Amino acid sequence: MRPGRVTANLCVQGAIPPGTDSLNIPKIASGTATAPQGTQNTGIQQTDITTTSIAASVNTVAGGQTISMQLVEQSPLNIDDIILEDLAADYAQKLDAGQVLGGTGTGGTAMGLLNLAGTIPVTWTQATPALGGAGGLYSKVANAIQLINTSRFQTPTAIVMHPRRWWWAVAQSDAQGRPLVVPNAGHPMNNLGTMDSIDAEGPVGSMLGLPVYVDANMPTNLGTGTNQDAILIGRFRDFYLWEGDIKAEAFQQTYAQNLSLFVRLYNYVAFQGARYLSSTAIITGTGAVTPAF
Repeated sequence: MRPGRVTANLCVQGAIPPGTDSLNIPKIASGTATAPQGTQNTGIQQTDITTTSIAASVNTVAGGQTISMQLVEQSPLNIDDIILEDLAADYAQKLDAGQVLGGTGTGGTAMGLLNLAGTIPVTWTQATPALGGAGGLYSKVANAIQLINTSRFQTPTAIVMHPRRWWWAVAQSDAQGRPLVVPNAGHPMNNLGTMDSIDAEGPVGSMLGLPVYVDANMPTNLGTGTNQDAILIGRFRDFYLWEGDIKAEAFQQTYAQNLSLFVRLYNYVAFQGARYLSSTAIITGTGAVTPAF
């Protein structure tokens, strides 16, 4: 049992071309310009665009296992299929957690969104964490949205949080005991969010007009007490993920002397989330400690 690839699936998807170990993405360094034309038939403003690029390294994610031929041939289930299915599930988790979210840019990983330098930090500091009210999570999400709006000049497209944080929000109520996040059915009023599903992964509701996704690969060991989680607000149209075709293979040649079979699964991946650093806001702080229910 492993978390899936929720955040990875939100990014712009592409295929890795053959014969390369790095992908270069164009980026505007300085743009064109316009200006009022002083009089008719006179020269207009002409400012040439200048460009640069950022690179995305092609990394390999792979795994395998040696199994006995007896297990392969005598098991009532196709054990090689079971192992390859398990490897595929682990690949999905490692792509999401180890490349897109938490990659460090070293050791065969991309620089993940949570480790990028220059993204927008939003600090949530509350001794008693609350969803509403001054300094509550709702106001921090609103702040993150406006910071992206006023620096990227575009709208973020999604909120990603750990399941524990979302269900903590669902459990919150006002002074009269009325829930602040309610099911979308029934046309709710005066709510801070809506709940659309009880799925363990993927889209679960909305807050401040943005869809909320839960991703169990979001870290929960941050902060000095290693008990804080992060909340990601991003314009995922600005994040690019490339993948090759997953290869699942079985070999018996070099393992014949042991009557064994080696199964492996691997793929090539590349991720780049730094084309626009102001497309990413990350909420962290003492308000995001392990929630109480």
